[in-house]
Amino acid sequence: MDSFTTTIIEIMLTISNSLLYPVMITLILLVIGCLYFVGGLIAEYSSRGKNGEHIQNLKNEIKNIGNKNENLISAEIEYLLATYEILSLKRLETTRLLIKLGPGLGLMGTLIPLGPALIGLGQGDIETLAANLTMAFASTVLGLFVGSTAMIITSIRQKWYKKDLIDLQHFAEVYIENKKINSE
Repeated sequence: MDSFTTTIIEIMLTISNSLLYPVMITLILLVIGCLYFVGGLIAEYSSRGKNGEHIQNLKNEIKNIGNKNENLISAEIEYLLATYEILSLKRLETTRLLIKLGPGLGLMGTLIPLGPALIGLGQGDIETLAANLTMAFASTVLGLFVGSTAMIITSIRQKWYKKDLIDLQHFAEVYIENKKINSE
């Protein structure tokens, strides 16, 4: 190899190796964050109630729209439903990000130590090889843990929020029809 190629490889290895500790620290923080989100999921599950008590405030807001014309009532209800949908999507944003970020960082944490591991192998340094391979495999496991945990949390919450929205839409339609019947 010529000196230019060697220099480029050394620069790339230096940059790559300098990312190892930030990636590892971030993976550890993401695992802690996932455990926090699991706790939040359990808390949300326990507060949901079986009969839709958790969306009772929105139902009350729909009831309190008042005596406006039918088009205005429909517009107000659409706004409330859209606002709920946006809040639901916002609540899912972080775990959706973790679905991709966890495995991506896990892959980085796997590949970065492979360079020094291969160098150690080439020099017959089995201890360096073993330490770097251990770090690589641990990164893979943590990244997959973060991604799969976030995917499960996101999936459960998506189902909940979709059902909530369907329940609210049904409630709103029944409310509007009752208003029509009562005003005739």
